[in-house]
Amino acid sequence: MANVPLVMRANANGIAIAIGNGKYIRLLPESPTNKLDPAAIMLNVGPGAGPFSALAPTLDSPIQLLMNMRPAPLPNDFLPVDGDILVITVGASTLKPEELLTALKLEAERYRVSADAAFERSKKAPARGLINLSIAVHPGEKPAAIVYKLDGDVLSIQNSEPFMVRQDTRKWTEGEHLIEVAALDRKGTTITRTTKLLYIKNRP
Repeated sequence: MANVPLVMRANANGIAIAIGNGKYIRLLPESPTNKLDPAAIMLNVGPGAGPFSALAPTLDSPIQLLMNMRPAPLPNDFLPVDGDILVITVGASTLKPEELLTALKLEAERYRVSADAAFERSKKAPARGLINLSIAVHPGEKPAAIVYKLDGDVLSIQNSEPFMVRQDTRKWTEGEHLIEVAALDRKGTTITRTTKLLYIKNRP
């Protein structure tokens, strides 16, 4: 049996999701205090930004878990882990269409600036030029296909070894990107999945 979790509360300081049996998941904005809370999921946006802004989900918005490339109900024993992708189906916004478009553009730019600043602080080397994408398959696993995604869009699908693709990042936009690589069995069930934030910088 599965629950249909719903958004119970949403504001600039967090989002509370009821997952059934008196249990809740809390999504919190990034802050030094929230980093110390082991019972919450902290997003990489601050208070008043992203889903904690005018774009906050409406009450009773259903929550699902992305599994095998499609939204599915959360199981009763659901415990969030790093890499989970929650799908929030939001009802009609109270914003006018032009206001919603402006808010989306504002949040996209705000996130870009935040991601750029976070990368600069990290002192890490950016990815540039040609890169190889791959996934480690555990012994005994025999994937029928490997799916490579860039920011949610499929880059490539392979059905034979070696499971590795080369990509030219000069064709991508500069900045942060989400890379996802998933190994699927013959039924389309995910065997293994990895995600990584990759920062691209090809211009001097």
